[in-house]
Amino acid sequence: MELVNDFRDLWSDTFSWLVYPVRVPVAAATAVLLLYVVARWVLPALKALPPWLLDRLGRFLGSVLLLPEYGVTRLLIRNGTGIPVALRVYGDWVENVTDWVGDLGRLLGRGAAKASGVPFVAAAIVVVVYLFGYNMHVVGAADGPGTDAPVVTWWDALDVWWHLPDPDLLEDRHKPGLAGV
Repeated sequence: MELVNDFRDLWSDTFSWLVYPVRVPVAAATAVLLLYVVARWVLPALKALPPWLLDRLGRFLGSVLLLPEYGVTRLLIRNGTGIPVALRVYGDWVENVTDWVGDLGRLLGRGAAKASGVPFVAAAIVVVVYLFGYNMHVVGAADGPGTDAPVVTWWDALDVWWHLPDPDLLEDRHKPGLAGV
């Protein structure tokens, strides 16, 4: 969670030199562009990683999960008793889990390879839906009535900034009268 908070702080500090009404659309446009670049070029370059990684994870998981069954089966054979059906079912289940993890890796690899065909509009839609959900979350988590959504706060700041006699694009905290903008 610390990494997520650090990334959030880095993201908000990246555009802090712009005034608030300009900062929000620039950050949203940058998020769209960044998401598009990741989907278009980074994910296809990493297409071999999920199958390789999840195949090894599946094998390791299968080995760890089969150890108890192996130990009990050896003990039962050594004592001359039969192997219960439950142990056989458990072994089949572990084998299926191992196969499913490997299949998931191959599926993710194919998905990463197909990500190179993602249109720019899809990245924009993802960011717009995220912003919509974020605004709904803030309004829903408000302590009481009268709490504005972030988009309303931004719109009011944009309106004030737009009607200033000399609106600046860069943040200047030493200018009187721009503390709320």
